[in-house]
Amino acid sequence: MSNPLLLVHGGFQGAWIWDRCLGDLKKKFDVYTPTLKGMGNRSSELNVNVV
Repeated sequence: MSNPLLLVHGGFQGAWIWDRCLGDLKKKFDVYTPTLKGMGNRSSELNVNVV
């Protein structure tokens, strides 16, 4: 497939927020759902010194 789709979660969420709709979306798109630093399982990567 050559139809990329990037889904970015909102604040205080993670990539898991897209789990319910991923099955249908993956039928037509190459879906990417990253979890941003500082959120969910990446909370240990949060750097309070970055403005």
